[in-house]
Amino acid sequence: MPIDYSRAKRAIDYNFSQMGTFRENRYKFVKQYVGANYSKNGSSEKIPVNYMMLATCIYVQRLVSANPQAFVSNNIQSLKPQAINLGLACNQLIKEINYKRTMQLVVLDAIFGMGIVKKGLTSKSKVEFNGFTHDVGQCYIDHVDLDDFVFDMSAKKIDQCGFMGNKYRRPYDLVLNSGLYDPELIKKCVRQKNNQYRKNSAAGGDEEIEGISRGGDTYNAETYLDYIDLIDIWFPYEGKFVTMPYSYEQTDWTTPLREVDFEGPENGPYNILGFHDVPGQLLPLPPAAAWLELNVMANKIFRKLGRQSDRAKTILAVMKGGEKDGKNITDASDGDVIGASNPDKCREYKFGGVDNVGLAFFLQVKQLFSYHAGNLDSLGGLGAISETVGQDKLMNESSSVTINGMQSRVYDFSKIDVSDIAWYIWYDPFVEIPFTKPVKGTDITIPYIFTEEDKEGDFLDYNFSIVPYSMQEDTPSTKEMKLRGIMANHITPITPMMQQQGVMLNCSEYIEFVGRLSNMPELQSMFIYAEPNAAQNAKPIGTPASKTSHRTYERINRPGSTIGGQANAMTAALSGMDSGQQNSQAASIMGSVA
Repeated sequence: MPIDYSRAKRAIDYNFSQMGTFRENRYKFVKQYVGANYSKNGSSEKIPVNYMMLATCIYVQRLVSANPQAFVSNNIQSLKPQAINLGLACNQLIKEINYKRTMQLVVLDAIFGMGIVKKGLTSKSKVEFNGFTHDVGQCYIDHVDLDDFVFDMSAKKIDQCGFMGNKYRRPYDLVLNSGLYDPELIKKCVRQKNNQYRKNSAAGGDEEIEGISRGGDTYNAETYLDYIDLIDIWFPYEGKFVTMPYSYEQTDWTTPLREVDFEGPENGPYNILGFHDVPGQLLPLPPAAAWLELNVMANKIFRKLGRQSDRAKTILAVMKGGEKDGKNITDASDGDVIGASNPDKCREYKFGGVDNVGLAFFLQVKQLFSYHAGNLDSLGGLGAISETVGQDKLMNESSSVTINGMQSRVYDFSKIDVSDIAWYIWYDPFVEIPFTKPVKGTDITIPYIFTEEDKEGDFLDYNFSIVPYSMQEDTPSTKEMKLRGIMANHITPITPMMQQQGVMLNCSEYIEFVGRLSNMPELQSMFIYAEPNAAQNAKPIGTPASKTSHRTYERINRPGSTIGGQANAMTAALSGMDSGQQNSQAASIMGSVA
């Protein structure tokens, strides 16, 4: 099916403009996220309590803190070794292309709008056309900014779109000498000599996000290199992948710079991540849309409270004729003894100050933001949210419902990417991926190179998934906590059975591992390791301890102190309401938060 390029150009321009409002809202979200101290084009108002940034940092860290680990399986017993090798090759390539960093940008974009990646093989051009991080002929997965992305919004579903594409800017001379395009066609394209953004009626008409850091006064500043604006478009129904020039001077399309048959996985070259679906809509609802108004309101109230605090003052008023007494009082240090003729005629007055009801309302808005963001106090480990460890655990598990839903979306998204990486590896006849392969049952690894000879069976025989929670990086403290849980809940109960089967715990290895995780390497030196026989034959020193003991347990109730409890108690106290607050609740205001 031939492509009508003039009609395609009009459709792409129209859909760029249709996505304008979505991108403008994202622009507002990001300005709140960066605040007023990032650049000239950041927030016009000061953001002293930036809950938007706090929530975003917590979610990005919770969702992506490590590269995913591919898990490749095969139902055919004879192909299981090949499945393991393919999985190790995928993991090595994931590490080489720094997929973790790409996914962090994608999740960040999905919080403010939607996250997009573009996949393919780096072209075998004469120059490093796509940047120095792309090896020639290697699979790549690149983050695509929403400002540069366009798709067919007349479709009901993503997989029914008539086209998808993204625009980008490349140095003119590199494009000319890349060998990918006809030089004569490139010479007819517009050369960009400044930083003017692609923000006109043809390209969307809205402010692009990159302008936040560069500032409006640099739009026409001359650049070091000349550039050319291009756009790649995937036409799934025609099975074509096309490159065209795309600048505000380009009014029509006639001859493509490059048109090739799309040869790639069935998922296509683009993958889109959104966290909250909207019925009947292609564009998702970003979490930041629910956070913005509360963040604006919290900062508006807090700035007002700050102005009230600045206006607060304490003065000493005296009756006429008592100015000398007033000066003596103000000049005296704490604890001094001074003489005064009429001290009763000197009185201290306070003016201004923070409004208690306003402060109470601010605390309620803060709690509402945490509530709408999925309980940030729990997700971010910002402090105790209940009065007991058991309640905290239950609250954390409840908070995880929100994060688990988002993690599920991220895993599904990454699973598609990992499957596509494996596709490119499988169908590359010249593939060579070196990695280290562990020897089962030992801690030994051997060097190995995945080549064409490792491919047996059909690609469809293999199943691809991601190791659960592999994208969350364990810190030493979390590993130590997991180890304690495993020992208490799994190892200790079956210790008698382990001894019957001759399985013993290697205590020296355990102590060394705990010391390493706790950042206390000196822990191992505190123990003296005797020979096993000597330890067994050693006689006890002193009188053996009695096998019976008497213990007295006393339960004492003390007022708990949690973030929410402190806020509620403070709100009641500030608003002057008689809420039946007990002494323990009032005491919790000054209590420490665990």
